[in-house]
Amino acid sequence: MSILLPYSFTNHNNKYVFRTDNSVAYSVEFTDAIHYFLNLPPYIPVFELNVKVLNAVDSIGQPYDKRIEVTIVEILTTFFSDNKNSLIYVCDNLDNRQQVRYRKFDRWFKKNKTTLIEKYDIDFTFQEIQILASLIVHAKNPEKDLLINLFFDIYK
Repeated sequence: MSILLPYSFTNHNNKYVFRTDNSVAYSVEFTDAIHYFLNLPPYIPVFELNVKVLNAVDSIGQPYDKRIEVTIVEILTTFFSDNKNSLIYVCDNLDNRQQVRYRKFDRWFKKNKTTLIEKYDIDFTFQEIQILASLIVHAKNPEKDLLINLFFDIYK
């Protein structure tokens, strides 16, 4: 049995970049997400996860690359080495593929589940657009309960 290694990645100001064997460049970025939490005290960090393809590569004909998952999981593991970190992941719905993105992310999370992080999900419709989002928080985050409560209050 072989163990897949993550791609080598660089980190600059919470933006991780890696390139696959097929020359597809990705960024995994953690940006400030305070705008989602109206009542969150400013001393509590919360980030938004953004995964993007950086170069215009025709995805048709590109083989499935399991190392992308392994690399993103490794980046998330690095991110959650600080127990004060938490993040929100909102599935992009511009192309109506938010369900596909959500299922993939959820599958990756369940497959790589650890007791160190917890995931909470919401699914609602806003102005006829389905919104799927997850809050991922370190299990020992000292503000975990407040973050969870505010997350479920976001779209009430």
